[in-house]
Amino acid sequence: MKKVLFAFFLAFSLLVCWLLVDQYLLCPRYSFADPHPFRGDKIINPYEGADFQDVSTANFHAHTKSWGGLTNGKGNSSDVWKRYDSLGHTFHAVSQYHSIDTFNREKQNYVPVYEHGYNLKKTHQLVIGAKRIVWKDYIFPQTLHNKQFILHEMAKDTGNLVVLNHPAVRSGYDVNDLKLLHYYDHIELLNPSAQSISHWDTALTAGKKIFVLGNDDNHNIFNDNAIGRFTTLIFGASFDSKKMIDKMKKGQSVAVWLPQIHNETLANKRTKLHNLRSLFSGISVVDSMLAINLTKEIAEIRVIGNHGQLKLKQRNISSLSFPFSINDPYLRVELSTEDGTILYLNPIYRDAGDGDQGRNMMATNFISRDRSNPLMESFALASMIGLFVSVRNVRKRKKMSFKNMNIDTTGMSLG
Repeated sequence: MKKVLFAFFLAFSLLVCWLLVDQYLLCPRYSFADPHPFRGDKIINPYEGADFQDVSTANFHAHTKSWGGLTNGKGNSSDVWKRYDSLGHTFHAVSQYHSIDTFNREKQNYVPVYEHGYNLKKTHQLVIGAKRIVWKDYIFPQTLHNKQFILHEMAKDTGNLVVLNHPAVRSGYDVNDLKLLHYYDHIELLNPSAQSISHWDTALTAGKKIFVLGNDDNHNIFNDNAIGRFTTLIFGASFDSKKMIDKMKKGQSVAVWLPQIHNETLANKRTKLHNLRSLFSGISVVDSMLAINLTKEIAEIRVIGNHGQLKLKQRNISSLSFPFSINDPYLRVELSTEDGTILYLNPIYRDAGDGDQGRNMMATNFISRDRSNPLMESFALASMIGLFVSVRNVRKRKKMSFKNMNIDTTGMSLG
């Protein structure tokens, strides 16, 4: 029994040591340029050309029972589809951990999604439109370089959307990380566990073109209270998942937070979401004036600027016209309705070009991957060899006896 325990302890120790060496010594390093605000003569409106008559609702973050019950989730993929169909959602993905769910993959509104991450700090990502799974992760609290490497690996598929899941949970992503990180598209702004608004404004203030979405992060599909509170509106997706990804890449979406009402029925939530689909009639920028036009009066509109600064708040209003000052790197808008629903619009921002630079191309303007450090790799290899030899010598010493020590005991007396 002792031999078995010792073998287990030895194997576990070697595994932990290797994981530490791999994460903190062997991980590629990056050079990050100093962040700077959005700048340029052009004002980019992601909603330009959006079809406000074709509005979908979506949830991309839901879990069922998987991996033999090792992960947190109930029900199956069919349950997710049925429940979100009853809520009126156009798109509803099953986001298993490191597994792409294929239920109903023949349908036009099927979206391949998975959640990445099995680390202690819940530094997780959501990959929307996934074609492959990135298995690599770092278990222990991650450095900035660890996080950037994982995002870089995911972004190699240029057709997907990479989302930082619940950044504020367990500080999986520190607020200051958002000043420097690249190779992702969206932040999961709204999540039952955390709302990451300060993370978003930090990224925008640092000149990062990052959009937002809301997700239920549902782990119990049979709980009515956990369905439909956090949603994403998408303009012009037309029940087509490929169009949906294209529209989200352009930023033609809105994150929605419905108020929590205990035991509220799915029918009530469906009605609220249906009404929100027809709320917008226009979001435009004309002669440096930001114009928001709604189909009905709402409780409040807020305009937010650099560093998350509140620039304007108006109540009981159905339209807004606000000057985009030369000193404004970006503006974003929040809407509140009488029942407490909050909508977060993607930012209007400055750019020197036409604003259509993709995620990966934009990243190369801010960061570069350094070459591996041969000295560090040699040190890591030597450390692993030294650890293995040390453990092996300890084991040999424990097996030593008088016989294998070659001691002559023939002249010994017991007294």
